[in-house]
Amino acid sequence: MYISSNGRENYVKEVACKKEIYSFFNAIYTAGEFQTSRKEDLVGLLLNGKN
Repeated sequence: MYISSNGRENYVKEVACKKEIYSFFNAIYTAGEFQTSRKEDLVGLLLNGKN
């Protein structure tokens, strides 16, 4: 299971840690890491194997 977010990387990962759900996910991807402005673009990149 994965998280794909258009939020800031540090914020998204910190929330997952504080809510104690980080370990449930294989990976957490954020738009900033991949220089995309929309979550849809990020998901498209991930589905096309750009991770």
